[in-house]
Amino acid sequence: MKTQIILILPIISFCFAMSAICYAREYIENYLPEGAIARFGKGYIFHFAYSPDGSKLAVASTIGVWLYDTKTYEELKLFTDNTDYFHFVNFSPDGNTLIGVIHDYDSSYTIQIWDVITGDLVSTFKGELHRIFYTIFNPNSKTVALIGRNGNSIHLWNLITEDFKELNGHIPDVQNIVFCPDGKTLASGGKDEVIRLWDVDSGELKHTFAGHALSIDFLKYSYDGKMIVSYGGDNNICAWNVESGELLHIISDVEDGVSDLDLADDGETLATANSNGLIQTWNIIKGRKLDEFKSNTHIEFVQFSSDRGIIAAYDDNGTTLLFSSNGLELRHTLKMIGRESINDLAFSPDGRMVAVSNGFDINFWNVESGDLVNSITDYYEVISEALFIPNSDLLVSIDRGVRIWDLKTSKFIRTLPATESVKCIQLSPDGNTLACGNYDNHVLLYDVNTWLIKYTLKGHINGISSVAFSPNGNTLVSSSWDKTMRLWNVHSGKYISTLKGETSEPEYVDFHPNGQKVVSLDAGKIRFWDINTGILEKTIDTESDDVYSFVFSPDDRKIVSSVEKKILYYDIDSGELLKSIPVDTWTSYLAYSPDEETIACAMYNGVSLYDSETAELKKTFTGHIGTVNSVSFSADGKTLASCSRDSTVILWEIK
Repeated sequence: MKTQIILILPIISFCFAMSAICYAREYIENYLPEGAIARFGKGYIFHFAYSPDGSKLAVASTIGVWLYDTKTYEELKLFTDNTDYFHFVNFSPDGNTLIGVIHDYDSSYTIQIWDVITGDLVSTFKGELHRIFYTIFNPNSKTVALIGRNGNSIHLWNLITEDFKELNGHIPDVQNIVFCPDGKTLASGGKDEVIRLWDVDSGELKHTFAGHALSIDFLKYSYDGKMIVSYGGDNNICAWNVESGELLHIISDVEDGVSDLDLADDGETLATANSNGLIQTWNIIKGRKLDEFKSNTHIEFVQFSSDRGIIAAYDDNGTTLLFSSNGLELRHTLKMIGRESINDLAFSPDGRMVAVSNGFDINFWNVESGDLVNSITDYYEVISEALFIPNSDLLVSIDRGVRIWDLKTSKFIRTLPATESVKCIQLSPDGNTLACGNYDNHVLLYDVNTWLIKYTLKGHINGISSVAFSPNGNTLVSSSWDKTMRLWNVHSGKYISTLKGETSEPEYVDFHPNGQKVVSLDAGKIRFWDINTGILEKTIDTESDDVYSFVFSPDDRKIVSSVEKKILYYDIDSGELLKSIPVDTWTSYLAYSPDEETIACAMYNGVSLYDSETAELKKTFTGHIGTVNSVSFSADGKTLASCSRDSTVILWEIK
C-alpha cells in the first residue's frame, strides 16, 4: 500500500517536531486562504512589468499578481481574484493603477484594475474576449483598449466612468492595437491588410490606408506620434505618415520570418528579430540596413533600452543577448539556470537593469557589467506529489526535479542527481529507499540515508507513469506508457517479471494489501493481476475514462475510486460495487483519513471532505487556483495537505 504523501515548498518559515508542526502566522494579505494554516510556493510566472518610475515590479502568476519593491526585492502586496491564472499585468502610465488579466476556467476573461497604493480593487470587467493579452493602457491612464469577440471588435473601457464601448465599424481578425503617444488615436491592424486609425474620444474611424499584402503583423508608433511603422505578411517594413496615410518608406529586403521588432525612441532606428537567428537594425527614415548579427538559435524577442544604447534579445534556448545598438556589438550573453526557456524580458525604466523570467525565477542583470544583481525566486512548475521521510526531519518533493528539504529550518538542502525528468516518486515501507519513475523510461532507486543512487532499473521502452512498493518492501512495481508493468527486486535491482495483457497504457499502479497482487488503472478499468502467474484475475469497469487514481481503505477490504462526480466503493475480493456517493464536482484524487472516518477529494480549486460511511459533506476548503493534483492527511489526521496546478501547496487544519 502506498505511503501517504504531503508536499511542502519552503518560502514561509515554520517549525517542525516529530509530534507536531508549528506554523508561522504572519503572511502577506490574500496569500493564505480561509481555513488554511500554511501555504508554500508563489505560483508560476506568466508575465511581469515595471512601474513607470522603476520602483516596483508586478508579477502575473497562477495565484495572483505579486507586487515587489525593486530596491529590496521584497513582496509588498498580492492582488488576487481566486478564479484563475493571471496571464498579463501592467501599470498605468502614471503608475497609480495596475491592470491584471485573467483567463477564467470557463474560457471567458476577467480584467481587474487595482489602486497600487491602497491595494483596493477599483473596477472589474468580465466578458468573452479574444486575444486579451493585447489589453493596453492609454497614455492618459484613464482608458484601456482591448480586442474582443474572436478578434472582430475593439473595445475601449473608461476606468473613471466605467463606460465600455465598441469602436464602430467591421474589423476582421484584429491582431494588434497601439495608442498614439498623445492618447487621442488608436491604431489597429490585422489579417485584412488595412491599418485603421480610431478617434479615442468618439470611437469613430478617422483614417484607413492599405498596409500590406496578406496581414498586418506588427504596429509601432514613433515617439512623437507622427509616424507608424508596420510589418506585414508580405515581409515588408513600412513607415507611414499618420496624418495623411502616405507611405514614407518601405524596406523590402527583410529576411523572412520576423518574430519581433522594436522602434527606438529616436523614431529612426528599428531592430528586427528573426526566427532563423538574424538580428538586424535599420534606419527607417532612409530605408536602409545598418547592422546585423547572426545567431545559431531562433531569436524570439528584441527590445531597445530607454536610452537607446542597448538592444536586448532572447532565443529559444533561454539565452539573453545584450548588444550595443550602434554596430550591434555583442556585449553580454546572459543565461538563466534551471530552464532553457524565457517567457518575458523588460528593461528597467532607467535602462540600467534588464529583468528576465523563465517562469520560475526573475533574474536582474546590470546592463553595463552583465553582472547578476539579484533574483526573485520561489516560483515553481506544477506540483505533482511529495512525501515525508519517516523518522526524520526531511521532505522530498517533485516539481522540476526531486528536491530535499529540511523541515526544521525550512531550507532547501539539495536536488537529487538525474531527476530532471521524474514523473512519480514513492518511499519503501521502511523509509530507506526512494523510487523515482522517469519520463526517460528508467526507474531510479535512491538510498535515503546517503541520497546516492542504489540501482537504475532499465527495461521499459516508454516513460514511467507510476511506481509502488509491496507491503513488505521487497518488490517494486512500475507501470509505463509502453503498456506493461514490471516487477523488480528492491534489494538487488534485478528484473523479476512483466505483467502484460488486456490493458492499454496503465496510468496508476499499487500493490494489493496481501502483497500477492498488483492493481492497475487504465482507461477507467481497475485490473487485478497475480504477480506469481502474471494472470489478469479480474477487471472492474468503472464505465468512465475520467478516473485518475484509487485508494485502499485502511481496513484493506475496499478499493475506492473517484469517477467523474462520484466516489465508488468496491469490494476488494469480489470487485462488487458496494456504494456510489455523488459529489458536487469532478474529483481527481482521493485520500482516507487515518481514523477511516473521512475521505478527502481533490477537486477544482479546493478539497472536499466527506464522511466515509454516510457520504455527508463535512467541509470544503477552497483557495487553490486550478485543479488540485493530490491530497494527503498527516499521520495524526489533524492536517490535510493539497497540491495544485497553481504550483503551491496548502495545509488545512482538519481538527
